[in-house]
Amino acid sequence: MNKLSLCLNFCNTLSELRISQHKLENGILELEIDRIPVFKSGGTFFYHDEELVAVVIGYVSNLSQLGVENEVDSADDNKVIANLYKSKGITFFGDVEGSFTILIWDLKKSKGYIFQDEFGSGIPLYYAGDRFEQCISTSLREILRKKTVKPKLNIAAARDFMVAKTIVPNKNTFVKSVFKLLPKHYLQVGIKARSPVQHKIRYKKHNISLDEAKSTLVSTLQESIVSLNEMCITGKRICTISAGYDSNAILHYLAGIQNNIEAFTIGGKKRNEIPNAKCLASLYPQVIHHTAIVGGDKLARFPDIVWRNEGYIFESGLFLQYELAGLLRKKGHSELMCGEAGDQILDQYRKSATRVMLKKDFKAYVKYLLLERLWPEYFRETKLFKYLRRPLLNIQYDIELDYILKKNGILMNSFGIQPIYPFVNRRLAGISIKLGKLNRSKTFYKVAISRVLGEHKTKHIAKAGGATDVEYLFEGYNELILELLNKDFFTKLLSKKRLQQIKADPLKNTEKTLRLLYIYTFQLLFLSGRFSDQFEKESVDTDLKSLLKTRKLSE
Repeated sequence: MNKLSLCLNFCNTLSELRISQHKLENGILELEIDRIPVFKSGGTFFYHDEELVAVVIGYVSNLSQLGVENEVDSADDNKVIANLYKSKGITFFGDVEGSFTILIWDLKKSKGYIFQDEFGSGIPLYYAGDRFEQCISTSLREILRKKTVKPKLNIAAARDFMVAKTIVPNKNTFVKSVFKLLPKHYLQVGIKARSPVQHKIRYKKHNISLDEAKSTLVSTLQESIVSLNEMCITGKRICTISAGYDSNAILHYLAGIQNNIEAFTIGGKKRNEIPNAKCLASLYPQVIHHTAIVGGDKLARFPDIVWRNEGYIFESGLFLQYELAGLLRKKGHSELMCGEAGDQILDQYRKSATRVMLKKDFKAYVKYLLLERLWPEYFRETKLFKYLRRPLLNIQYDIELDYILKKNGILMNSFGIQPIYPFVNRRLAGISIKLGKLNRSKTFYKVAISRVLGEHKTKHIAKAGGATDVEYLFEGYNELILELLNKDFFTKLLSKKRLQQIKADPLKNTEKTLRLLYIYTFQLLFLSGRFSDQFEKESVDTDLKSLLKTRKLSE
């Protein structure tokens, strides 16, 4: 899996740099790296010389361009990044594209910089510590394993999660004093300053005319798919296919350049897109199509989903991702080209309503900031918070885009699979911004890509099956969940009235029930101490009923 962990022990004495294949240390600094070997440029774990250490996990999609512009061999992405830093300093952050986490440790300045791609990357970056020790990692379990902080539930973050529905919409996490890096920010930490600080990154804007945006939208997507395909080591290409436009656009262009393609479709028992996907896949002779239904036992595996996801994001679609990731692992695949983030990158106009709302509620938001600072724990129970909660959710970053990428990326990474995102492309986003209202709900894109796909394909796309059902997963769990919801633990998260509505019919409130179950399961797995000796493992071997029945949660 892709993993980066940096621990700084400021009480130790600085020594010579000691190096092994995956690890560097110099008394104060201890750095561990792992990578999924999918890309031609990702053969090394890090680059180092007497000046700095550079680490890339994930992939840089414009690596060849950066190599040519800076006269550096692009065969080693770590070396390219190191040379960029030497020539431009931290301003080079705005030049790098892809889906990645990058670390620069300046040995001369005893200072480090960690940043991710501007759209938020597919995996998180957590940090915690004090003036004596800091731990920064793509794994929350790694931070807890290092005992950097006391494991205590952040009630305020859990309440924000219940409001936002999918994600904690700020830098907080479910663990008190553990924070996450926000999209479009970088993290700076040093031996002198010690405490990590998040700084905003300003990215270059594409100067695109409206005519150019209209004429190059589809060709830009095609270039992105072709370029990413060329970067991969394996001769076989793995992708998803649904009844939607985005995955079919990817499959169409892949089929023009790739002879060996395996496509996967996952669905629920009653509602899924498998029939449409089968029709579409049959139109490509070079495609082997695999389908699967989310197994009725997947709620039993809920603890493993929470374990792998580490409390970053929840949405019922995780059951699909979990089924897919397990199937890919079983077949021995380590990559997946997918259409995630297509809706969010292409429909930039969706953000305009948020901007209007924020301007309208600016005074109310200022009141929120003041009150939240004074009464962070119980302010979220007030009527004022309920009125102000929507302006809160989008003030800092695009949480919808972030949760879409993390929903796919975190689980895939935990199974040793590298997702590849053709739609995560700066120029494509710039074109969509220029199109504005013309591409609201991807209207312009759908017309343009329909011409490329042809009528025989788009007629199946028009019959998309809609959302996938998960209600059947609750069979055999109703009594246990109702008993669970009577615990005092949940009154900290929701009002009694809201809880009563959920308990009256959990199946009609599936998403809310699962979110509450998600937080409770997280508490048991990560904060109760019962599984602390297993934090180094990628999965947890316990089923939901056993987890909930063996011991009561300490309040």
